[in-house]
This record gives sequence, structure tokens and C-alpha cells, in this order.
Amino acid sequence: MEYPKSFEELADCFKLLPGIGNKGAERNVYHILSMDEKLVHRFAKALIEFKESIQYCKICGHICEGEI
Repeated sequence: MEYPKSFEELADCFKLLPGIGNKGAERNVYHILSMDEKLVHRFAKALIEFKESIQYCKICGHICEGEI
């Protein structure tokens, strides 16, 4: 089945995650499509904030919100 470009792009992004193949990616995209728009914005914001604020500790190697 051929999907719209934005659907394909999001599915391709999900497939970058470990353990998610074509079917799982499609299921996730359909689920996001059915979600309330506010929840989708919350999800997207949490993902961006996580990537911007979390890093690995320079001492122990665990994740943290700062250098140490």
C-alpha cells in the first residue's frame, strides 16, 4: 500500500529504533494518527526536551541532566 509522504517519513523514523520493523512502524504511525493532538504535541515536546537535556555522565557513564 502506498502512504502519504508524511506517513512514510514518520514510519521511517520509527524504523530507526531497535526492534521496530515495517509493521510495527506502521502500527505506531496509525496510533499517533488516532491520538488527541495535545497528546501528540506533548509526546513530540518530551522527545525534543529529552534529547536536548539528557547526556551521559562524564564520571559514571549513567544518564543525567548535566555533565556530572
